[in-house]
Amino acid sequence: MKRIITLLILLSTALFVPSTAWEIRGNIYPVDDGIIQWNANNFAGFNPRGSEELQFNISGQQLGKGAAEYQSNIQNSPIQHKSWGSYSTLSFLGHEYFIGYPENNQISKPASLFAQECRLGTVLMDSDDSYTLEGQQPLSLKEGYNLKFSDAEYGVKVSLYKEDKLVDTQILHPPADYIYEAAIAGQNVTLIAVAVKANVKLEPESFYTIKGIFQVSEKTEAVEPGMKYGQMKIDSVSNQGIKLTNPGVISLSKGQDFELVDGFRIKTASINASSNRLYIYRNATESDPPEIRGEIAEGDFCWTPQNFAGFYYNIDEDLGSETLTTTLHDNTLEEPNGVVYTTTTQQKEFEFKDWGHYNTIAFLGECYIAGYGIDSLLSHFSEKYNLLSSEKLGRVLIDSSKPRIIGDGTNLTLKEGLEARIYVDQSCSKALIELYSKGDLIDRDYINLPNTYIYKKDLADIGEMAVMAIHIADPKCAPKKSCLVDGIWQISDVLTEVRVDTEYDKMRIATITGDIITMDNKDNTIILSTNVATVLAGNYRIKVIDSEAPKYYIFKPIST
Repeated sequence: MKRIITLLILLSTALFVPSTAWEIRGNIYPVDDGIIQWNANNFAGFNPRGSEELQFNISGQQLGKGAAEYQSNIQNSPIQHKSWGSYSTLSFLGHEYFIGYPENNQISKPASLFAQECRLGTVLMDSDDSYTLEGQQPLSLKEGYNLKFSDAEYGVKVSLYKEDKLVDTQILHPPADYIYEAAIAGQNVTLIAVAVKANVKLEPESFYTIKGIFQVSEKTEAVEPGMKYGQMKIDSVSNQGIKLTNPGVISLSKGQDFELVDGFRIKTASINASSNRLYIYRNATESDPPEIRGEIAEGDFCWTPQNFAGFYYNIDEDLGSETLTTTLHDNTLEEPNGVVYTTTTQQKEFEFKDWGHYNTIAFLGECYIAGYGIDSLLSHFSEKYNLLSSEKLGRVLIDSSKPRIIGDGTNLTLKEGLEARIYVDQSCSKALIELYSKGDLIDRDYINLPNTYIYKKDLADIGEMAVMAIHIADPKCAPKKSCLVDGIWQISDVLTEVRVDTEYDKMRIATITGDIITMDNKDNTIILSTNVATVLAGNYRIKVIDSEAPKYYIFKPIST
């Protein structure tokens, strides 16, 4: 019988509340010689509607001059009021800018802000919403502009004000478009367009229906070759787009976290990592969607920790093996295998290396212990060293090799209410350890030094298992008694159940072995709709952004 669980324990930290802006990161790549690339599909920090690309040509764990290349091309974007056509845009460093109007636009003659001075503009309003206004009731626009409508002898009088100053008046015969041009970047372009759909003359007031507003800012930003943005500079600007390159050598060695170009940073693995990897990221802002997005897919696709930051991943140890694979037929993920999730155990050394290794497993974005390695000291003190084979997972609370000096009889604070009190005997070769849980003594033992104190606990369906270990060394008896604690390990004694047929929203656990968990969507055919987020499992969702291609992605919401 299937059991539906609420995930209150399992996903208590999956939907997290960040104290600072969260990272929006791109795909992770090894720092090997060759070419790697990020674009709007695999890096959510770029504008999803744009053509931004960043390419690295790596050689010897560095980027030579010109080996980092950012490029973005001018594109046409449809105006919301569709009969008006489109306008020209350029995505630049994650933001979309107004460049002008292409051929066949219905509200402006062809124009480009890159034709003379090369400037970036901003679209302030782009709406196809409908409004019905009374006579002289202002239609508020941006940057201090507003429109007022009144009856004329043969049509509708439209008056444009900036603040309280009248700047333009036109007589229209609805349905008709009000268009106001102004000089921007040395040429006249349409600044404001408003579609006046209809009007009705009544006493004492007449009414006017608006459906379609487009407004661009009078303010622009200059871009020209030679301008610097972080460690890159503009190489060229043309009527095709913009290109940036790096004028100097950039190191990609371990332990790096630096700004490459305004707001965009590069992070490499830590100094102690087994191998070097890197990714691009930027910190989220209030304008960003509150989600961690995976790579945008077309057709069948597979997400991994390398292309979806919502999965667990440790860049320094290359830990994290979750995958989610979709098989799409006509915007439908058919049951039972339209969407399949798989995760596998991986070996991880204890921070205190003498203890050997344990097996970790990432599950729905969180990292768990699946059991102790056969070579581990702690496995010899556990009736079952493989939790996953018993359909259980544990949460690691402490895994540390940070050395600390503990005075005689001083408390060592652990997690979940545990404290250890350590006493060095007079011979300075033994230690007495007393373990307290919320103030109550629960264990007492002597060990010869140096040595490891291990606390075992009887866990449901598991039997006795080592849940805590402390390595104690270097006892001192003069001038005061003390010892060195250079290894601490603790897991929660509250285990998480992962049983076959347990349901997680649209998915369920299909199989569990000693080292693999798989999930599928048995009995749950999933139909995808444009701009509708569908829950898959736990805190993972899927959304279509273009139903014709189709283009879609998985994501994890952020609570802000």
